[in-house]
Amino acid sequence: MKTCGITTQVWLKGHNYEIAHINEMAQDGQIALIKACKEGNIEIVNALIALGAKTNVENKEGDTALTYCVKEGKTDFVEVLLKYQA
Repeated sequence: MKTCGITTQVWLKGHNYEIAHINEMAQDGQIALIKACKEGNIEIVNALIALGAKTNVENKEGDTALTYCVKEGKTDFVEVLLKYQA
């Protein structure tokens, strides 16, 4: 299993996500990667992808992290996601 830093561990726990289930939708219908994008936390986005977060998983609205970031004009996040072939 991949490991993560303390900051990422705290973020995951604070948002009720687990590394083993990083690509699963939470009770609020959000995926961890999209939640980090919504919060503007590019450090966590990079860490989640390094831990195995898939960039093509959809949330309850049908958005992937990339489609969400494009819609919201988060160009710095779009660049990061495209780097990982979102």
